[in-house]
Amino acid sequence: MTAIGVTGEYFEAPLSECFGKSEYFFVYDRASGKYRFLQNPRIDEKEKSGKNAASFLVKSGVTTVMSYNVGSNAKKVFDRGKVQIVVLSDNFKTLKDVLKKMKLNLKS
Repeated sequence: MTAIGVTGEYFEAPLSECFGKSEYFFVYDRASGKYRFLQNPRIDEKEKSGKNAASFLVKSGVTTVMSYNVGSNAKKVFDRGKVQIVVLSDNFKTLKDVLKKMKLNLKS
């Protein structure tokens, strides 16, 4: 499953600037085509929000994360969980931009 940090639960939502402070994660299962939005339960944490958000996603079964950047503590969690990190370029502004590039067949 792939997770992308976004600011809202809609396809035109801007991508999150900071992984750990993402309001939601768009989670897509390529095998089934199903997707969902998961609210980030760690967004309000003042410290280690990235590390804790990473742990949440690993426990949720995510195998790939797409983000502008991932902090070193979150990266350690992803490395231990064997989660691939894909760094997005500034060319991608919204979730829809990323999905269009990935050419996904979505099923709610």
